[in-house]
Amino acid sequence: MSWTDRFAREAILKLRDDFKINTMLETGTYKGVNAELYAQHFDHVLTVDIHDEYLNVASKRLEKYKNVTIWKMNSWELIERFTENYTRMGRNDKVLFYLDAHFFDPSLFGEDRWVVLKELRALKNFDNCVVYIDDFDCENMGHLRYDGEELNWNLIKEYVNPKLFVYSNTRKWCDIYNENTIQELPITVDWHVLDTLQYANSSDEKKYRGRIYFVPRELDLINYNLKKYANEK
Repeated sequence: MSWTDRFAREAILKLRDDFKINTMLETGTYKGVNAELYAQHFDHVLTVDIHDEYLNVASKRLEKYKNVTIWKMNSWELIERFTENYTRMGRNDKVLFYLDAHFFDPSLFGEDRWVVLKELRALKNFDNCVVYIDDFDCENMGHLRYDGEELNWNLIKEYVNPKLFVYSNTRKWCDIYNENTIQELPITVDWHVLDTLQYANSSDEKKYRGRIYFVPRELDLINYNLKKYANEK
């Protein structure tokens, strides 16, 4: 949820400008706060989830944004459908894929346990994009751990498009909003937002979350609060 972190939001908007991105595809709609924020910064926002309880809340939040399309389906299937249509239409604009579904099923095996691996596999041969993954293992910052497995480079490296350059944030580039500073964002500040912020500020591990970015060319890091990801090779 990059909307909770000022630096994460600024990085996404800088990437949008540098790569002239008009379309964002977000996986993991949750309650729609992220999509609400970026609906005001992108021409088109596609967001996908499979949980009715989240989609019902998100639909109400997002109903006034005509540039947002909400899908109920598996996220990797939407990515496959999107990229196929993109190629069929002969598009060449760059797209931001915001991967934040992070569903995990311990009853399955191998890559089927992690939704993000299926998403990355669907993007493996798609070059014209920026890919952002939240809650990633960067410099021992807070990240996802499920059933003894961590969302880290060893988990995803075989699924990453080798043509893309890899960057990450650091602890000093985390700035979590609170109930006062969140008022500066153009979103509906309700109890869902305040509850999430309280959770995000409840510990260092929740506040300092790792984030990783894959981009089509090297970045001028003078303009970014990012660094090259150390374990990319």
